[in-house]
Amino acid sequence: MLIERTIDWGVKTFGRPGTDGKLITEFDPFQKFPELLEKSDKEKPSRALLLTARGYYFKKESYPEIARDLIPDHLETRRQTFEDIPHLGIFEIADELANNGVRSDIGDLYDLDTIEKAKDGTYDLVMISMMDIAKEWVMEVVLPKLERLVDGGQVVLGGYGAEGLEDIIHEKFPNVVIIKGFASGEVKQYLDDHEQGTEKNTYERGIPQNVHNLNDPYYKTEIRPYREHPNLKKSKFQPLYLGTGCTEECPWCKTGEVSPSFKPLKVVEKEISQLTMGLDKWMFFLDQNLFAYPTNYVIDVFQMINDMGHRWIGEGTIGRVVNNQKLMETLAIGCWGLLAGTEDLYNSKPGASIKDILTANIGPISSYLRQLKIPMSYSIVFGLDNQDKTIFKKTADRVNELGINALFHIATPRAGTIWEAQLKQEDRLRGSYFQRNQKFDVTFEPKNMSQENLLGGFALVHDQVFAQKQIDKRLNQNLYTGVTHGLLGIMLYLAGQKMQHGSRIDAGLKYFLATALMERDGKDTKEVLSVMYSKELNEARSF
Repeated sequence: MLIERTIDWGVKTFGRPGTDGKLITEFDPFQKFPELLEKSDKEKPSRALLLTARGYYFKKESYPEIARDLIPDHLETRRQTFEDIPHLGIFEIADELANNGVRSDIGDLYDLDTIEKAKDGTYDLVMISMMDIAKEWVMEVVLPKLERLVDGGQVVLGGYGAEGLEDIIHEKFPNVVIIKGFASGEVKQYLDDHEQGTEKNTYERGIPQNVHNLNDPYYKTEIRPYREHPNLKKSKFQPLYLGTGCTEECPWCKTGEVSPSFKPLKVVEKEISQLTMGLDKWMFFLDQNLFAYPTNYVIDVFQMINDMGHRWIGEGTIGRVVNNQKLMETLAIGCWGLLAGTEDLYNSKPGASIKDILTANIGPISSYLRQLKIPMSYSIVFGLDNQDKTIFKKTADRVNELGINALFHIATPRAGTIWEAQLKQEDRLRGSYFQRNQKFDVTFEPKNMSQENLLGGFALVHDQVFAQKQIDKRLNQNLYTGVTHGLLGIMLYLAGQKMQHGSRIDAGLKYFLATALMERDGKDTKEVLSVMYSKELNEARSF
């Protein structure tokens, strides 16, 4: 079912009204940084349109009936993390295009008027950032309209959302080029190939080539163009990524198929220096697994952040590094929120073996992390093949017993993964299965329970874990251990459910960070609790 989206971009510095009254973001770093234009060997740079999702709107009716009662009315809308700015990756691509002499506009992926405009010859290149949430929209609406541009223009599809769909896309839309993963890392190669008429239909992910050269115009201006965006500068969350790839090989994830690659430390230092940081701001790591990179490298990154006095949030396979005392103590100084995937608290999964270390020892590990004052949240998935109907009650009891903060998901077979191939072979796929782990959408036939059992058990877990008594117990446990900013973990837990977005640690951080700041600044517990029991958080608790 396609969902109607309405988005007000509200961009000022790089904005201009479109001819149809809609707003298209005009990213023109050439005017602000003319030295970028010197790199181009073209008399008149090409014009590109970058389409991205900046937020989305959903209705209860789009979910199965059994799930609708779990969604309060006030939760029908949500925004992206970074407060009214487009998806970060699109700015990375705009930078790369600028470095190669191509001017670009940024448009709303869900605005049909903008998509129609892309067909009128204004642009000879349209690049689409295909996040997971946008897959159905791109496949069913956007690509059929844009497969062929006038005068031989090219459509390029990039982002994690394209992974695993290459065969399907090329079968339906043979003229579309795919850049998998970090599309910005392959923009130059694609442009060179396109100019010579040798472009491939698929490019693998990579880190932008020029980030390794601090003398490149990429850094020459001191502040990269997208950092000048007013909404990004004022955001509480300043995004950064160290690299790509993963060391784990989970059968439902494509990231582990790519060996980790990462930016040199000097490059990371340079990029951090360009963030708009302050006492009320946090670095937000976009890496899917911070601990996939060499241990000494990660320690050096955290030490550098500590020396700068910054705070950060991110996610990673904590079981891989929890025994490294130096890393954990260095991490703890600046960490204000960490998400770790367990999938299942009972090892009933075929996932990465390193996660078994966390699962088998989650009690003592959680206590150790509390002692280090690290606010933790754990991701738990239901519907896996080795689970049966008993998993829900056991999980709720275990979460309540340990007092840990958990984000719950229903498993989704992501396209191109080992698990998806298995479900196809066993004829167990049902309906659309394009998106990441969902809250209320069962897109396959579970092995040891029915779809109704899965949805009902999921609701049972929420009823038991979100009981007011259990929420208060977790709050007291984290306060009792002396975690000066441990409230953040609990609040992440609540907000993840409130915002219907648990696959990343970014959900609903405003309330949590405000409260954590109050405690860090020396406000007494009573004042902190008054914020905890504010109207907004009571609404979150009512889920």
